[in-house]
Amino acid sequence: MRSERALSNAHSPYLDHLWKQLFDNGRPTSIVTSDANAMFFSDFMDRPITLQEYRDPSYPGDLLKKWIPDPGTRGAMTHFMSTYFTGSQDGIAVARLTGTAERHKIPSVVVYTRDFRWEPQPDNVIFLGHRKANPWVELFDSQLNFIYEWHPETRRALLRNRRPKAGESDTYEWNVPASTTYATLSYMPTSQGTALLIGGSDMAAVDAGSRFLCDEDAIQKLHTALGIDLTQKVPYFEALVVARRSRNIAYEPRLISVRVLEHPSPVSQQAH
Repeated sequence: MRSERALSNAHSPYLDHLWKQLFDNGRPTSIVTSDANAMFFSDFMDRPITLQEYRDPSYPGDLLKKWIPDPGTRGAMTHFMSTYFTGSQDGIAVARLTGTAERHKIPSVVVYTRDFRWEPQPDNVIFLGHRKANPWVELFDSQLNFIYEWHPETRRALLRNRRPKAGESDTYEWNVPASTTYATLSYMPTSQGTALLIGGSDMAAVDAGSRFLCDEDAIQKLHTALGIDLTQKVPYFEALVVARRSRNIAYEPRLISVRVLEHPSPVSQQAH
């Protein structure tokens, strides 16, 4: 992280251009971390927790009653699910993102997923994690090309490429090839601000995505792929990034695909 801080203090016109436009609307930015407990219970159920289930006032009580009939086991799980638990990748990403936001004088706060409320929501938002770890990102799936899918028959996740371009794969899977992670970056409008989603094939992708977004060379390549220069507005977009992975740490993120989102609909909780 020390070398990253040193780089952040160097001349970085492309980073400056991107970050000032992403959140330059006078609103604070909430960084919403993932919920490792939700991911754990999703693994137990063999499917992601839906946003409807997650924001229900009874959560996680009704799900625990349905899936764990034994009272003793259910009591232990109730205690476990009431704790605040997120991954180390989120901690690394939060350090990068808050540091970059501070440099660009963007006020930011960190919010645990369970504590996030969409309404009233005057803030910009950065969501960390895929659907199993952060159910809120479900609100955006219908407008995106690269989406997270969980396949219970193989107990593996992948990224679905809904409309592949020439040379692209239909799917991108964690650890294929070995020691690989795929991150998705999505910049979209909301009903009251903007949202940036950092997800991917696994949780190491959060590290890869945040590293990419805070790197001058990477963001220069993103500008080129978007067909813009430093005088032009950054459009809403989604991008696919590949990185090397060692355990839960990602290295050398590289852009492999980008889509400009033409006229995306502002996302709101009511639209779900």
